[in-house]
Amino acid sequence: MSEEARDAELLEKKRALYREQKELLETFFANGALTEAQFRKSFGDLTEKMGMEDYLRSLENEGRPLT
Repeated sequence: MSEEARDAELLEKKRALYREQKELLETFFANGALTEAQFRKSFGDLTEKMGMEDYLRSLENEGRPLT
């Protein structure tokens, strides 16, 4: 496997983990375990710490949902 292919695979795994973590936060929010403020803070922190700002922005610009 080339380095480029390996990098692409790792990036997709990171994005999949990001989507899974967002879904988990949404579940907590939907079940009352998080307030809206807590959800927004946690999701913002997740996005920042995983370096997904550009990914999220690109999805929003394309009008595609994250999940």
